[in-house]
Amino acid sequence: MREVTKEQAKAALLRATQNTLGEMAFIDVIEAEEQRDFETGQLLFIEFYKPVRGRLLLALPLEIKREIVENIHAADWDELSVNEIDDCLLELLNVLGGNFLRELEQKDVKVHLSFPTVLFSLEEIPDLDSFWKFSFDAEGNPFTTSLALHEEEA
Repeated sequence: MREVTKEQAKAALLRATQNTLGEMAFIDVIEAEEQRDFETGQLLFIEFYKPVRGRLLLALPLEIKREIVENIHAADWDELSVNEIDDCLLELLNVLGGNFLRELEQKDVKVHLSFPTVLFSLEEIPDLDSFWKFSFDAEGNPFTTSLALHEEEA
């Protein structure tokens, strides 16, 4: 695996997040000047295997989840089933993962991702300290993405 710096990963993740949330959910995203605390609830998690190996964790407060889902479905949150909400958010993460890998490589590349999953606690990730954590702002609401890149196995 080529060496990817934290700054390169952060820049690629910012571009991918801006494109994904902007195009799919019509939400503007900027890099947060400071990390702000927020209640996350469920976490969205995906692994990727090609063109680089790694994992991505998306922590969103309810306000952003609600806005994403309502904008994509063009329906009120309360009218949607739990499965529709989860599927929408997981598909958003899937697209974000692919967009991040393309931004990181700076070209259109074939990507290989796991199925995105919902996690209920950070404790489900035993090596969380190996992740880089980046803070963003979506129209006044804070959220974070955490990223771990791994060496290729021989």
